[in-house]
Amino acid sequence: MPTSAQEGLDNLANRLANIAFDSEYHVSKSGSDTSGNGSYEKVGYLTVGAAISASNSLPDSQSVVVYVHPGMYSENITIVKPKTSIVGSTNTFSNGSQINGTITIDPRTVLDSVYSTIFTFENLLLMTNSGNVIQFIGSNTGYLHVSFCKLWSSTSGNLVFFDNSSATSVRTAFFKSQLHMSNGTGSCLECKSGRTINAGIQHCDVYGNSSKNSVI
Repeated sequence: MPTSAQEGLDNLANRLANIAFDSEYHVSKSGSDTSGNGSYEKVGYLTVGAAISASNSLPDSQSVVVYVHPGMYSENITIVKPKTSIVGSTNTFSNGSQINGTITIDPRTVLDSVYSTIFTFENLLLMTNSGNVIQFIGSNTGYLHVSFCKLWSSTSGNLVFFDNSSATSVRTAFFKSQLHMSNGTGSCLECKSGRTINAGIQHCDVYGNSSKNSVI
């Protein structure tokens, strides 16, 4: 058993790094949503949304990873299938894997535990010009894990917004990431009134707007 919260998070990060995924899809700026099938050997998808649509069609028991190759992908996506991971190459502004839009997580089911109903983001720059960067909604709980990412916004939305009506709190962990709310009026993390979350933040830089709480 872990002797500290830090050791527990380090153990979790190590397990995530060694997950054997059942399925994988690739997204690149040279891909195609019409002729591509998401494979690295043939042709990857052009948009993250196409890869997520393919992922959402898989059984909930299968783990899937979407590899996002460098480039800016301006789109909104909705993830409903648990055990979905989105992994980029780097999280830099200049040549990283960037998703510019709102990512909505709406679990269609809960697996054998909250922590099994996992949604993972790694090595990504996640940003938006309007709305929330990530929003966790719906009536089913789950586990949001963000590591080695940059979340950035300058809008009235939030970096991460929880509006989940499950009686079981959403679990979330942020590890070695940057949460940067620039000149907008939103919060880095916000939970809708009446909702509850169980959050862990380790080795992260959190930059909130001086006129707004960073975490509420």
